Amino acid sequence: MKTLSGLVIGAFALTSVTAVTPALADGHGHKHKNLMMQIEKIVKNKQHAKLIHDRRKEMRALGGNMKKIVDYLKHGKGGPNAVAAAAGAIEVIASKTHSLFPAGTGMDNYAGITGAKTSIQSDNAGFKAAADELATLAAQLKKVASSSGANKGQIAAAFRSVGRMGCGGCHRTYRQKLKR
Repeated sequence: MKTLSGLVIGAFALTSVTAVTPALADGHGHKHKNLMMQIEKIVKNKQHAKLIHDRRKEMRALGGNMKKIVDYLKHGKGGPNAVAAAAGAIEVIASKTHSLFPAGTGMDNYAGITGAKTSIQSDNAGFKAAADELATLAAQLKKVASSSGANKGQIAAAFRSVGRMGCGGCHRTYRQKLKR
């Protein structure tokens, strides 16, 4: 019985240790100020650490705004004006996304810390175009949600484009999903 308990405790400890870096990599379970301290422990280049932290914060904000729209569409929380505001915030973040991924801050230097693929640099024009597409689609969603008589069906259709072609268009090519 002691051996079984020891194995269970050992497996738990191993799982906990190996889960730390991936959890850091995608930011789950960390508060913002603690996240920066964790990044600085691993990423010794302070400028790169700040850039990685800042872009993670922006992507988290983008995701939070996507969630606000989902909350309206699925649960009736908020309304078209809240959707328009969230879409506007997504548009702003998308318009600066390209600048959040400078050379040297991707997976090539920080594997396990960031999911930014090297294709961001090797196909920088394509990456900028994908970010610009997200901004354009978010602006269209904002326009739909702001129009008088906007309904959930119209908003949902515009939102699907933001998710599939905007976010998905970038993630499929330029992001490596990190394991938790």
